[in-house]
Amino acid sequence: MAKVYNDIKRGPLANVIALHDLGTEKNDVRGWFTYVVNWFRKNGLEPTRIGITGAPYKGNKTITFHNGLKRLEDHNYQEVQGISLYAIPPNHNIDMFDGIFILEYTCRNKGAFVLCWDNQLLSFDKGNCKDIVKDICSYIKISYGYAFQRLFNQGPSFYPRGVLASSKLSEDEEDRIALWNNEYMMPDGNYQTGDLRDIYPLNILSRVHLDRVVNGGRFEDWIQAVPQRGSLEQITDSLWTWWVEADNIDAVRAALAPSGMILCL
Repeated sequence: MAKVYNDIKRGPLANVIALHDLGTEKNDVRGWFTYVVNWFRKNGLEPTRIGITGAPYKGNKTITFHNGLKRLEDHNYQEVQGISLYAIPPNHNIDMFDGIFILEYTCRNKGAFVLCWDNQLLSFDKGNCKDIVKDICSYIKISYGYAFQRLFNQGPSFYPRGVLASSKLSEDEEDRIALWNNEYMMPDGNYQTGDLRDIYPLNILSRVHLDRVVNGGRFEDWIQAVPQRGSLEQITDSLWTWWVEADNIDAVRAALAPSGMILCL
């Protein structure tokens, strides 16, 4: 009898880390892919389906993980334009909607790297999220990111790419998601390094963010001037985490809105 993988009842809540503004000079596809596969397995899951785009990879449908891994190895992980990787429970319906753990990667335009997993597997806290971000960013170079929690029925893995994947959203939220797609994902969008999409519990910033002028001073100084504006910690030679407590997010967003730093208000 064939082994049954991922026989886990998925919970309602997803944790998501979204990394944006990808550079290409330090993008080690083999390195980050191997790390994520090991991360799946460490947390009791087996990657089951994969989609790969790029010149050497035929088709755009998902295939078994075993076959996809062989294709990547055969081509030495070269010319990868995108990867979708899923840990799917048995008797599922649609790969992209039913994953217990999902990776979405694209280097199109400014790029996006998204990890989405069931909160039951690993909780959303500072230590867990910081460790994952540091590990991933040893393989890819980014300039911006954020992390948040979102119900699976609201399309958490789609949200970072500005894609609507739920009928359970307000018109206002649909507009803000579509705005991110237009401003960041599209080649003619207005996003520039140093912009923020919104304010999240975890915001991943680069030096360009910290040097941004807010109310006549540097953004780093603005954050540190008031405890309710959150806490900064340098985690790599070029990245900082900015944590904002949930009860303070609305006030921080309102205070920053006039600066023009936030794109999706």
